[in-house]
Amino acid sequence: VVSRSGQHYDRCAVLWTKQLSAFTHIPSAGDNRRLHHMIPRSGNGPLLVSFVYLPTDNATHGDEGWCTELESLSSDMSRLHEQFSQDLVEGARVDHLVLGDMNVQPSALGGVCDRKPVRERARSAFMCRHGLHLLNPGLGQTEAVDVQLPLRSKTVRARPGDTHHQVAGGSSRAIDLCAATAGVARVVTVHNSLHCQGHQPCPLQLCQEYTCGDHFLVQVDVYDSFVAPGNCGSSAMPGWLHDRERWSHM
Repeated sequence: VVSRSGQHYDRCAVLWTKQLSAFTHIPSAGDNRRLHHMIPRSGNGPLLVSFVYLPTDNATHGDEGWCTELESLSSDMSRLHEQFSQDLVEGARVDHLVLGDMNVQPSALGGVCDRKPVRERARSAFMCRHGLHLLNPGLGQTEAVDVQLPLRSKTVRARPGDTHHQVAGGSSRAIDLCAATAGVARVVTVHNSLHCQGHQPCPLQLCQEYTCGDHFLVQVDVYDSFVAPGNCGSSAMPGWLHDRERWSHM
């Protein structure tokens, strides 16, 4: 596990299996809300992965704090790209994957416009600046339907592309975002039991209950010739995620 500044909501953390020792944290960049990692690739420049958690849209942070954090993320990415682009062989490139809770719903997904237009404009400029493409499944004109949360005996309303729901009612949103440069081959799955079961049953039991919070699990499968020792396995998610007793002793 890699995190900064302890256990509180204004920071993000990353967990991976021991086999992924080539998944290297970059401590020289980032902050509590921005964790950057590097994964080496065979015959190419590395894949840079940035995990982010941008401020919520409440009075504590506001739009100014959100935009400041996004600008800091942009500066991190520019500096890391320049650093890892040095001494690459001809034809090699550095790619970037950005994912996390960005607390903004892009209009590009086809749903209603985000309630924070200042954030949406800043996000669009950020994406263009770094050549990023939004990877989330589209929302389109799909209607929200009931999604059962059996561990909590609750029912929430969500659309197939939604990553966040309102437990107490209200509209669902797609604010956990994935974006990448064009050279990243990937598949994104939102585990809200609507999107992930569109073609076949989901292999994760109770997938819509992962984390037991107000966000659905977003899975990003990336395909490339990564340099990693041994068998990396198929998932970094512990199989005992629903065992509350084990979590309470961590």
